[in-house]
Amino acid sequence: MLIFRYKMPITNPSADSLIQGVSGQTDNVSQNLDQQYNTTQKVRVISIKYKIYAFVMLLLGIVLYDPAMQAYREYNAVMYEIEQANLAIQRNITKSQQYDKDISLLKIINSNIPELIVCLNTEKNCGDLNEQLKNNLETIRSYLQLNDLSEDKMIVNEKIILKNINEFLAQEDPFDSQRKYNGEVIGITIGDTRDIKEHLKSFDITITMNFDNKDALLKFIQNIESHVFYQQNSQMPLESTLLYKINGMDYDIVNYNKQQEISIELEGFYYTK
Repeated sequence: MLIFRYKMPITNPSADSLIQGVSGQTDNVSQNLDQQYNTTQKVRVISIKYKIYAFVMLLLGIVLYDPAMQAYREYNAVMYEIEQANLAIQRNITKSQQYDKDISLLKIINSNIPELIVCLNTEKNCGDLNEQLKNNLETIRSYLQLNDLSEDKMIVNEKIILKNINEFLAQEDPFDSQRKYNGEVIGITIGDTRDIKEHLKSFDITITMNFDNKDALLKFIQNIESHVFYQQNSQMPLESTLLYKINGMDYDIVNYNKQQEISIELEGFYYTK
């Protein structure tokens, strides 16, 4: 007697689904791991490349630093020289323009000396002067006062200095034919000359005088600062004029109405040819 035994397969849908899910997840995890691995490998490769690039750039920077700095310094030096050259050119242009203006002014001065003397010494007819002259009266006064004191036998021509003091500075009204002194000259001391610039020199001079009051002293000062010694009847009317600057004086302001002996310290200027 034959006996057939048939074993029925045991099926469990839930288990099958679980197994399939786990299998699928396993595959996904595997794929993700592969992707992460590939990405990591790419990042590592890129990182290595950047490190190599950075190293190369650093190496190039070290190698090229000195030449680059040298080139930069040379560039700055060249630019500085160009700038200095431009400044020198501009200064020369300015000097040339000023020279042209000065030459033009000197020509106008020399052709209007009598009119200028009237304006400077009397303050009359100044409005009739050329605009260029009216705008430069102080400069013109100094120009007219500046004289040549060169002398072969003396360091400075003392005769002109003494004449200027006696006939101009010490006069109450230097333009009056009748001489009337603003004070009494007691002593004159002329110091050594010194160079200021080419062809321009100066010297110290101390004049000691008696003045009756402050008004007499003020007339002396006015002759120095405001007037030009001009001899109308002379062939060289400006030959004894001088340019002075007052450096100091010992004056007692409290006793301004009393006679005082005053030492006036001046600096005289002159040119040499």
